[in-house]
Amino acid sequence: MREVLWTMAGVFLLYSAYSDLRCGMISVKSCVFAAGAGVVVRVIGAGGIFACEMFERGVFVHEISAQGTVSGMAVWMECMWGLLPGLFVMGLAAGSGEQIGKGDAWVMLALGVLVGAGQCMCLFMTALIFSLPFAVIWRFLSGRRGVCEQARERSFPFVPNLFFAYVLLCGLL
Repeated sequence: MREVLWTMAGVFLLYSAYSDLRCGMISVKSCVFAAGAGVVVRVIGAGGIFACEMFERGVFVHEISAQGTVSGMAVWMECMWGLLPGLFVMGLAAGSGEQIGKGDAWVMLALGVLVGAGQCMCLFMTALIFSLPFAVIWRFLSGRRGVCEQARERSFPFVPNLFFAYVLLCGLL
C-alpha cells in the first residue's frame, strides 16, 4: 500500500509542479481528488474483508484483528494527522499575507493525506532547502531587464521544489 500511495503522490506532485510552472496556479480540485484517492487507498488497504465491512456497517472503530488488519479509526487518524503540515502551511499563507500561496498549502494538505505527516514534513523541509538556490536564481533573473520578464510578474513557484524533494527522497528510501 505504501508504494501505491507514494506513486500517487509522485504523479500528483508532477502534475502540480507542471501546473505551477506553466500557469502559476494550483488546481484545488486536483488536490481534493488526490487526497480523496489517498483516503480510498488507505481504507481499501486497511485489510481485505474488514474494509468492505466498514462500508456496510458504517462503523469505523475496531481493534486490529489477528490477520493484521488495521482498524478504521486508525486509518482516519492517520489521514487527520496527515493534514497537520498542510494546515501549518495554510496558517503561514494567511499570516504572511499570502507570500506563501494557498495553492502550496492545498498541495501540502493532499500530500499529507497521501504520505503521512512525518514524510510530508520531511518533503517540506527538503523542498525549503532546495528552494534557496532556485530562489536566488529566480530573483537574479527577475531583476535583469529582458532576460525573464515573466519572472518579474509571477511569484516564485514552490511546488516544483516539492517534486524535486520527492524524487530525492524516493531515491534514498
